[in-house]
Amino acid sequence: ENEEDFVKVSKSFFKEQGLDENYLGGENNDEELKCLSLTATAEVSPVCAVMGGVLGNEVLKAISSKGEPANNILLFDGMDGGCKSFVLK
Repeated sequence: ENEEDFVKVSKSFFKEQGLDENYLGGENNDEELKCLSLTATAEVSPVCAVMGGVLGNEVLKAISSKGEPANNILLFDGMDGGCKSFVLK
């Protein structure tokens, strides 16, 4: 039930943003979105540590005004351990 709601909300968001329904890629986008909804609330300690390091680096760049801040979103896929990066426009 919650997975189906997540798929509907995601597709609606993609449409509002002018993106293709299959923006995240893959042949079976609905199944990928369902997997994402199941793993979205899980905390995996190593992932938290890596993401904390990335965030800390961005804070230091913002405070020191040195270096260009990251202009993207990193999405961790807990099902296969991979990451996808999306550029913000």
